[in-house]
Amino acid sequence: MSTKKKAVVILGLVLGLICCFLIGQIFILPIRNSNTDTDEDKGYDLISHYDEASLEGETTKEDNPWKTSVGKIETDEYGTVIFLTPETSIIFNCPDNIGSNFKFDYRIHPWVDKTQSDGTNLEVNISISDNNKVVLSKEFRVTPEEEMTSAALDLKEFSGKAIKIKFSCEDNSNQNSDWVILNKIEIY
Repeated sequence: MSTKKKAVVILGLVLGLICCFLIGQIFILPIRNSNTDTDEDKGYDLISHYDEASLEGETTKEDNPWKTSVGKIETDEYGTVIFLTPETSIIFNCPDNIGSNFKFDYRIHPWVDKTQSDGTNLEVNISISDNNKVVLSKEFRVTPEEEMTSAALDLKEFSGKAIKIKFSCEDNSNQNSDWVILNKIEIY
C-alpha cells in the first residue's frame, strides 16, 4: 500500500473516531444522564437524616446482633435500614416544603421472618411540628410471610408545614423476634 493510501486510511479512521465521539456526546450522553437518579429526584431521604431523629424505648438488647431495641442498622440485602422492636419508636422531624408524597418500605427482618416472628403492627403518625397534634395516623399489619412491602401516604394537606413522622412498632400476641425494618423512607 502506498504512503498516500495509508494516509487516507488513517485520516478516515481518525475522522470516524471523532464522529463517534461527537455522536456519543450529543445524543447518547444526554439520554444516559436523564435515566440516572439525582438527589433532586430522590426527594428528602429520612434515613440519611437519622442523626436528627428521636428514639423512644431504646434499650440494650442481647437477643439481636445490633444490641439495641431501635436504631439504624446495616443489612446485606437492603443496605442501611431502620430497625424497630416492640414498644419502640423513631420520630423524624421534617422541614416544610420538602414534598407531598411520602413512601417507605417495611417488613419483618428476613433473619426471623418465617421462623420466629408472629408478626406485629407498625403505626405511622404524622403530626404538625408547631403543636404536635397528630393529623394522620395509619396502622400496617406486618406479617412474617411478607417480603418487603411498599406503602405511600399523601401529605398534600400538610404542604408548606414542618411535620413529624413517627414510626412505632406495637406489640402483638408476643414480642418474639418482631423485628421490623424500614427502608427507602422518602418524601418527594
